[in-house]
Amino acid sequence: MTQMSYLFWFGAFRLLTFELDIDHVYKITTTETTSTIGIRYIEKVTTTNGTSLFLEPSYTAPFNQTLYQHEHAIVTVDENCKMILWDQTGDNKEQTDVDDIADGIVCRVNPFSPCS
Repeated sequence: MTQMSYLFWFGAFRLLTFELDIDHVYKITTTETTSTIGIRYIEKVTTTNGTSLFLEPSYTAPFNQTLYQHEHAIVTVDENCKMILWDQTGDNKEQTDVDDIADGIVCRVNPFSPCS
């Protein structure tokens, strides 16, 4: 499992941009200390054209590509509206496509990556 640290997200946002098109939000439960909702959305993922990595702009894959992920999340927040659970599901193939294209960028820019 990938550790979602500051460095992970810093790197992810250098390679990819994300836009969420939320199509449905619904309340599941509310207690004295938590609230839970469901969110359905399409996530538009666009890969860098290379400039965020100090490269010349490129419009050849894996650069400057757009992918879509259809996702559903169950989100629970505490009484201070601090997120305590994000339980997300989606299409495995769509997620693999995003992972593969991000790996492709890393392989192009990191001479020490274990790419074949």
